[in-house]
Order: sequence, then structure tokens, then C-alpha cells
Amino acid sequence: MTSLLSLRGVCSGYGHLQVLHDIDLDLEKGTVGALIGPNGHGKSTLLRTIAGLNKTWSGKITFRNAPVPPTPADRAGAGIILVPQGDQLFADMTVEENLIMGGYTQSDILRLRQSLDAVYALFPKLADRRKQRANSLSGGERRMVGIGRGMMAEGDLMLIDEPSLGLAPLIIEQIYAALAALATENRSILVVEENPSRVTNIGSQFFLMDGGQIAWRGDRHELSGFDDILRTYLGG
Repeated sequence: MTSLLSLRGVCSGYGHLQVLHDIDLDLEKGTVGALIGPNGHGKSTLLRTIAGLNKTWSGKITFRNAPVPPTPADRAGAGIILVPQGDQLFADMTVEENLIMGGYTQSDILRLRQSLDAVYALFPKLADRRKQRANSLSGGERRMVGIGRGMMAEGDLMLIDEPSLGLAPLIIEQIYAALAALATENRSILVVEENPSRVTNIGSQFFLMDGGQIAWRGDRHELSGFDDILRTYLGG
């Protein structure tokens, strides 16, 4: 089966600091992949490199069997959509205005409306707050807007960075229930998560990162039998 996303020997970093070392990764269409591992080992950098925010120093990234476009905007236009870590919303815009910004490439008003309805169906709380400014929302609500804005782009691949970061357990459950619903729609997602237990029910491919490298990869069943390694890397 041809991969939707394929990385071969990818290296990247910041300035003179190399963070990623020879990353090989394949994600099939309709698959939820999870990048797990402790903080500071390159997971977010990998998403940023795929999205084009970090330059690929060496190696190759292909998407839909073709080299990825050179700029972040072109990659978003090609269907690689990054939902970044943290809020990064337009604070003075309303919820609905932020969501519409995610669908800026859509020229069909009816389709844009359908996309909005799909976001509100997934996150009913946002429908109630559609006219509120983003800076008045709770942390969990802002995270919902971020994911919803990514949905509005209707890309072929969503890169979601730490969706549970800094949230209360009940809100984390709501966020992951929404991601589970997206997974049932045959969407292709690559999500960064420090705690593997949060993504076990929705992920089908798992990649454990250590020191900027893929230290282990496997499916859900293999992960459940990987206790020794999980204790070594994650303390769980």
C-alpha cells in the first residue's frame, strides 16, 4: 500500500542545533498515527518539519507520492494541516471568525457552511460560543477551536501537536472523544502525545521518539505488550 506521508532520512533542527536524526516514517491514508515519548525529544519539531515551519536539512518528505511543496503555505494548500501546540488563535476574533480563517481556501460558501456545521456538531460548546471572542474562552474551548480550525481546511492530513497539554482531565476526555470521532471518519491524523494511554484507543500506528530518533514503532497491540520500554522511556 502506498503511504500518504513518507519520510526518509529526515534531519532538522534550530539554528546550529540538530534535533531530528535520520527519521524514517510512513503513514497510510485513513490512519491515526501517534508520536509518543518524553518532552524534548523532537516530537513537535517533527510535526513542524513536516508542515514546513522547520527546514528539512537533509532527507526527503513525500506526500501523496510526490515531494512536499517548499513553503508552509504551499503545504497547507496541498492538504497538510498543522494544529499547533498551544492556542495560537486570533484573540480579538470571534470563535466563528477563527474557524472561518481555517477554511480560507474554500470558495464554495455552501461547503464552508457545511464544514462549520461539522465542527459545531463535533464541539457543541463552540456553537454556543460562536459570537464570543477567542480571548474570553477557557483553555479547553480554545483547544477545540484550534482543532475545529484545522478541520475547516479539509486537508488530507491533520498534524495535531499535544492536544491535551495543560488541560484538566475531564476536558482531555472531551478532546480525545472528538479525535476518536474524527478517526471513525477515515481521516488521516498524526498526533503528538506524551502519554500513550491517551491515544491507545484511537491510534493504529505508534512511533516512540527518543533523542530525535524513532526508537520503536508498532501497532496498538504491540504497544500494549511493550511495558519494559514504556517504563524506560516514559516511567509508566
